[in-house]
Amino acid sequence: MKFSSILKGLILTAALFMFVSEAAAQLPVRTRELRLLGATSGILTQNVPLVVTDYTVTWPSAGVAVAAGHKSFLYADAGSTATQQNLAWFDVNGDIVDNDAGSGLAGQVTYWADDNSVTGEVGFLWNDGTNTLTMGEAGATAEIVFTNGTNTGTVQTAALTANHTYSFPNITGAGPFSVNIPVATNLPGTLPADEDQILLSNNDGTATWSANPFAGIQRGLDNPADAAFTHTVTLVAATADATDLIMVSSVDVGGTTGNILTVSAVGVNQFTVNASGPFTTTERIAWIFIPLP
Repeated sequence: MKFSSILKGLILTAALFMFVSEAAAQLPVRTRELRLLGATSGILTQNVPLVVTDYTVTWPSAGVAVAAGHKSFLYADAGSTATQQNLAWFDVNGDIVDNDAGSGLAGQVTYWADDNSVTGEVGFLWNDGTNTLTMGEAGATAEIVFTNGTNTGTVQTAALTANHTYSFPNITGAGPFSVNIPVATNLPGTLPADEDQILLSNNDGTATWSANPFAGIQRGLDNPADAAFTHTVTLVAATADATDLIMVSSVDVGGTTGNILTVSAVGVNQFTVNASGPFTTTERIAWIFIPLP
């Protein structure tokens, strides 16, 4: 064999060795897939790391902290760092996956039935097509309860015998606005001190409680003394003052013209009526008393 042939063979062998070495050196860098071969194949792909240093993912032992027959998932535990991810099993007992401990139908709003499962019911529904939330069902009263941790505010409708629509007022302008429903000021206190109050509308669409001006209304038809020029009208548990509304009128049942009447004095449980002339035997005084707040 010629020496030149031997030399060419050595050079080729060295080149192949260098190529294999280079390929082996580049394999961990260029290859980020682990192929699992069997009856069918699978691939685990490693994404480009977010850190410039090497990092490690540690898989937990099979079955650790997971009961037999339970479902679980992997998560990075509290001991993980940017370069060391320690995976651990989290046991969910199947409830969060297939809701074994709960129940629900289409349209029902889901909520937690306990600390590990969700459920729904026919009295708590959401319609995605109409954006409608429905609460309550036959035989039960629906209510919304607001709380600040200490006190509660409850919104509840009365017993409904037909469909009703409760509309919030539309307030025009730049806003923002606050709408108090239904009362803004002068909340009634303990009955009966604040009984007979009514709601009055404010300019902003809210309402305020006010004493009912017609709650203490009184009226009557008095027969004054014949030939007298004054008459005292007696009220029931009411103090008349100059701010109250008192109307008096002379009615002569005999058909003649009555006197011109004026209210000359007001006081506790009474007010005084003066006549322009003496009262006749057939003359009566029609009166109405409206206490104003």
